[in-house]
This record gives sequence, C-alpha cells and structure tokens, in this order.
Amino acid sequence: MITAEHLIQALEGSDFTVRDYSGRGMYGAHCVGIDVDTTGDVMKIAAMLTESGVEIDEIIELGERMTTDSMGRGMIVYWPSIKLTPAEVAALRAAEDEDEDEDESEDE
Repeated sequence: MITAEHLIQALEGSDFTVRDYSGRGMYGAHCVGIDVDTTGDVMKIAAMLTESGVEIDEIIELGERMTTDSMGRGMIVYWPSIKLTPAEVAALRAAEDEDEDEDESEDE
C-alpha cells in the first residue's frame, strides 16, 4: 500500500500542488490531496509514481480508492484512506506557505 510519505516524495519537485485535504465525510481527518487542472493530470501522477518505483498493481489500487472534488477552476484528487499525521499536515502547509511567498515576491 502506498503511504502518504511515498506519494508526497514521488511528486516532489513537480508542478502539482500536494496539500492536506479533509473531504466530505472525513470529519476533520486529513489526507493527501493533489490539485489538478484536468482528469488527464491523473495519468501524469500515475506516470510519476511508476518512475518512483511504485508497482502497477499499487497504482491501480490507488486509482480505485481516489476521490475527487470540484473546486471552481480546477479539482482536487484525494485519498481518504491515506491519512496524514499532524506532522505531515504541518509540513505540507509550511511548504504551501513558502510557495505562496515565492509567488508574491515574483509578482513585485
């Protein structure tokens, strides 16, 4: 089974925004969420996981457990069964804040 840590590491350095997410019916629990523009991006994620050494059977299982939510201009794919620890949530939020700070400094 793919862990949150493996999923996060496999997408590190990519154009995807990996963040914590608490979807419908999760009652405040947090899992890995990935912002995507199109459903085709899911194929890119699968390719990156393959490149990182994840077995095809695990990727298929991951796809079967994936959930999506529409977010206006895009959507998020997430896995409620891949729970994040409080430390992982904090690390993802810190990375997201750091990315936002970089974007703001580029705009100036």
